Amino acid sequence: MRTAGVTRLDSIKQAILLFSNSKLSIKPDHRLLEFSGDVESTIVVVRALSATTIPFGQAGLTNLFCLAAQFLK
Repeated sequence: MRTAGVTRLDSIKQAILLFSNSKLSIKPDHRLLEFSGDVESTIVVVRALSATTIPFGQAGLTNLFCLAAQFLK
């Protein structure tokens, strides 16, 4: 039996687990599916997103994390 090594799905699963663990270690009582209560900042970020302004190619979890990291700076 041959193994293909790490697959894209494995990488996505690992990224989701890393995000979940990091988020919960920062704030243990946080619910991961809850939206922020700060509507104004959410509106600003959502309006800033567009297909022409995002410097990444295809949509994907890696690109989502990279975009989130840019907004945190």
